[in-house]
Amino acid sequence: MGGILTVEPVTFPLVSPIFFSLMPVMLNVYQSPADLITVSDKAVFQCFHKLDNYDRILWYKYTTQRQFHFLGYLNRNYGYPEEELKNKISFTGDGQNNASMAMSSLTPDDSAVYFCAARLHSAANPPAAAQNAFFQHLT
Repeated sequence: MGGILTVEPVTFPLVSPIFFSLMPVMLNVYQSPADLITVSDKAVFQCFHKLDNYDRILWYKYTTQRQFHFLGYLNRNYGYPEEELKNKISFTGDGQNNASMAMSSLTPDDSAVYFCAARLHSAANPPAAAQNAFFQHLT
């Protein structure tokens, strides 16, 4: 069964970890490409920023059912996909300025808006803990 997956570029206003302390700071993070991808193909998403001291890039999926899913993150040169996605996605880049997320074996269930976010490193507020506050802000 054939099909097409739509991928669109996003310029997403981003909040810094300071926002999670209820002090908003808006930043821009850019990602690309806009593309149509055939089912079973591979997709590669690019993300970059020029924010000093931001060393993590987090990846999210917003589904057609209007649900947010945290996919994983790149911390410097090390990628950390969520456990259930380790065989489907991988991250490359440096996290300090750029990152790529590659997805393989695409299916119609992968149709979604994908976006990235840059974040300061903080041992007190790791990405897994911060994602819930981020989702609460968006909903």
